[in-house]
Amino acid sequence: MRICLAVLLLALGCGSDGNVNSAGGQCNLTASPNSCQRCWAQKCPEQLDRCYGAGFHTGELILGNDGTASCRDYSICLQACGCLDSCFESCAPHKAEVCTRCQNEIFLPCRMEKCAAECAPPSVDGGS
Repeated sequence: MRICLAVLLLALGCGSDGNVNSAGGQCNLTASPNSCQRCWAQKCPEQLDRCYGAGFHTGELILGNDGTASCRDYSICLQACGCLDSCFESCAPHKAEVCTRCQNEIFLPCRMEKCAAECAPPSVDGGS
């Protein structure tokens, strides 16, 4: 059953953005074209993996057997979607309260400290 789920998830994520890892995952943040996501993977890998599942930051597949991941269902959705910016919103229904707590308590402090510049919202005036 788990193998079928993995195949289905990969099929759903195919063609997302070419951000595929050597294991076939569709969500390798270390190679993301998004500088904010790359920063997460480079500077907060332990925090990402603690919330999203072991190896998540490098695109390792979370097959549902990682009981330690607070965001397991959300992680699976993100991997299938390809971790595009639109994926985070479309996968929101899969995010449990325990995931939100992990993000806020474990991941967010690292992101704010180490990736603020890469993850800053674009300027309102267009940079002029």
